[in-house]
Amino acid sequence: MDLLTELESLAQKCETTSSSGVSPLDITSWQTLFDFNASKAEEEITDHRANLNRIAISAEHWATQKTYPVPYFFYGTLADEDRLVALLGLEERPQLTPAKVRRARVEMRGKYRGVGGWERGDEVKGWMFVVGCEGHEDALRGYETDAYEVVRYFHDDDVAAEQQEMMGRIAEMKAQGSGASLVFTRTNLGRRNFQAKNISYVPKIDLESPDAGRDLVQFLEAHGIEHLDIVIVTAGYFAIESLKEPSYSAQKRMYRTCVIGPTILVTTLANKDEKLLGSTSKVILVSSESGSITLRHKSEGGGNYGHHASKTALNMSAKLLSLDLKDRGVAICTVHPGFMRTEMTRNVGFDKYWDEGGAVTPDVAAKTLIEWIETFDMSKTGQYWAPRGAGDIGTAEPVLGPKDKLPTPLQLPW
Repeated sequence: MDLLTELESLAQKCETTSSSGVSPLDITSWQTLFDFNASKAEEEITDHRANLNRIAISAEHWATQKTYPVPYFFYGTLADEDRLVALLGLEERPQLTPAKVRRARVEMRGKYRGVGGWERGDEVKGWMFVVGCEGHEDALRGYETDAYEVVRYFHDDDVAAEQQEMMGRIAEMKAQGSGASLVFTRTNLGRRNFQAKNISYVPKIDLESPDAGRDLVQFLEAHGIEHLDIVIVTAGYFAIESLKEPSYSAQKRMYRTCVIGPTILVTTLANKDEKLLGSTSKVILVSSESGSITLRHKSEGGGNYGHHASKTALNMSAKLLSLDLKDRGVAICTVHPGFMRTEMTRNVGFDKYWDEGGAVTPDVAAKTLIEWIETFDMSKTGQYWAPRGAGDIGTAEPVLGPKDKLPTPLQLPW
């Protein structure tokens, strides 16, 4: 579990695993942060302190003045990569991570807006950026508009929560069903309480980084992993757009996360040698029915340009990779895993379609995907599939015909 995840789970500084008791102040703090009642807060604190596998947190882990790196929360004009590059003189594109502050709202404080108003149910959505030095922090302090105020922040990472949750479920199910094999996965959200003992988590693999493939290969080499049976890439990012409100920065992030990162990762694994990804290897790139040009229909209209187009681009990359690796016996495809009931779909307002659209929980989608992967082989390489069929595809009926006449699993049209 990485440090930020551990910090999020702590809610207070805890220097040792021993404790003479849980103080009322500790209980109040955990109640405020996690919406626990008093007895639940005391139970969680006690269990956490008794967990000898946790990271021991000391004062050095907490952000103070003049200490770096430190995460910042942006909710206004600085949540723009080009602006940050110009302001900070960055040589590389900044890494912005979707984040939110719970029990808060943006209020006017004189001329400027600021985060305040700590009420249950309030929430401010924005972006987390890691500031690496004092010079950059000074530059941020000197930049003020009516849309921005500096906030040092320990973040709540929502990026790709839906895909990470499903990947965790897949890993747990596969590991429990196969005592000998190891399943490798990575999630920003930590271990998520999955219980299978033969899962190894690969930390700090960021698909938006050009070094993601190299870092993963180094991990595999260090652990003596010479062949990958199944690779499932679930990384994704979704930002709402419309004709009146497109987003240049959001589109760049969607392309980097949804297609560029996965493509570079797979090519790096393939170029390591012909054994790592070789005969019998399966590569599953999680796409979406939204990437099908054929399935776009007036009933759902336009908009969400980066979301749809990045998934279409991923489908193209998968097809090209399947041609490149066919002679090696590597099967590659893209899949639409299903419409899921998650915080990600809720946060973009799609929860209103859950019931009508047949949305399922990540564990249900993961189970179906696992079963389908067992049947996936070279006969389907380079194709685009919906393992759960057309049930949750809103445009399937007007484009492909009555859903009850369509097969499950369903091969999707490009």
